[in-house]
Amino acid sequence: MTQPNFGGCCHPEMHLRSHGQADDAEPFGKVIGPCCFGGWLEVCADFNFRVSFFNSPASSTDIGEIIKKKPQGCAGMCRELCTPADTFTIHFNEANMNKLAPAQKLTVLSAQMLADYMFFDGNTDKCSQDDSSIHCNLFYCSIIGALIPCKLIIPKNN
Repeated sequence: MTQPNFGGCCHPEMHLRSHGQADDAEPFGKVIGPCCFGGWLEVCADFNFRVSFFNSPASSTDIGEIIKKKPQGCAGMCRELCTPADTFTIHFNEANMNKLAPAQKLTVLSAQMLADYMFFDGNTDKCSQDDSSIHCNLFYCSIIGALIPCKLIIPKNN
């Protein structure tokens, strides 16, 4: 997998490559994620990453879809707040399953793990603090490949 220049502009993008494919060759597919994700928004919404063939429109899901699920129930909410564990679902488009080699299907599964690492397990905490304030990260936006936090800063009374 490679990330294009500028990370897909406002929607994070990853290019899927076949095993042994040269870096300058056209990828077989792409994964396009949502503009805003993570932070406290994780407890309220699912996040859909569209997986499509490289030359398909950006909104296509002709290979499938990777979905980061919001927590379900009280136990799911506790797990979301207290652990780095996340729940993902991958749906493959049945109409195009025969067009993919087994290694390409594994690349899609690997893209799910990379999306989890890049957008939900890295420096994307819900809250943090320093000596003067508490920072609540409401969500993150992907802008030109950088994760920009939208946060609420609560000053501490000294």
